[in-house]
Amino acid sequence: MASRRRTTPGQRVFAAATTLLAGALLAGCGQQQPDPVDPVEAAGELADTSSTSADHTSSSTTTSRRTDPPERTGRGTQGPADSADTGGGHDTAPSEGESTSSANTAQQRPAGARCDGSVLRGSMEQGRPGAGQRYATLTLRNTGDTTCTLRGYPDLELLDSSGEALPTEVSRNQDPPPTTVRLAPQRTASARLHWGVVPTGSGPEDCEPVPTGVRVTPPETGKSFRLPWNYGRVCGSGHIDLTAFR
Repeated sequence: MASRRRTTPGQRVFAAATTLLAGALLAGCGQQQPDPVDPVEAAGELADTSSTSADHTSSSTTTSRRTDPPERTGRGTQGPADSADTGGGHDTAPSEGESTSSANTAQQRPAGARCDGSVLRGSMEQGRPGAGQRYATLTLRNTGDTTCTLRGYPDLELLDSSGEALPTEVSRNQDPPPTTVRLAPQRTASARLHWGVVPTGSGPEDCEPVPTGVRVTPPETGKSFRLPWNYGRVCGSGHIDLTAFR
């Protein structure tokens, strides 16, 4: 008979441990172990990730600022809109090629200045006659584009058919006294003429010759114009009684 070897408990434990260790080694050989991670590289990757995250945050912040509406202040919208807005309540100059003649005329003749003879147009209308007396109304119209003033009496000079001056004597009536008349554009002022057609004592010759025109010079203008005279003779050597413009 073969003899049987008895195993002790210690031997059984050692055998079991050996078997487990061999199995673990065999299992480990079938799996590839990952490379060990370098702590320095890991820190670098973490830093890059943080930088990328910070850049993304900065970009988002910049984009948010650019899309925000411009800040409003007491002077208006800030930013590009200010450079485009040329209104600003400031005065702007005439555009290139724009005529400045009207502006220059307005500067030369501001509102309230004396009426220039170049903007005044005259007309005359006969009044109702009576007892050898004749009347007419001389009217001046402001054809300019600004208000001007007129004060006093016009100068009158009777003319013959050839435009030559005839004897003229003007008497300025102080009742009513002169007053300043403001003429808005297209408004008028008038003066009244009065003369006689009956000889005054020196004979019929003081009523001759019969005028055919009259030269009118508005007060303080130095510019005159001619109107037709269709009202007959003027006796008293061309004597005319004249009121101030009203």
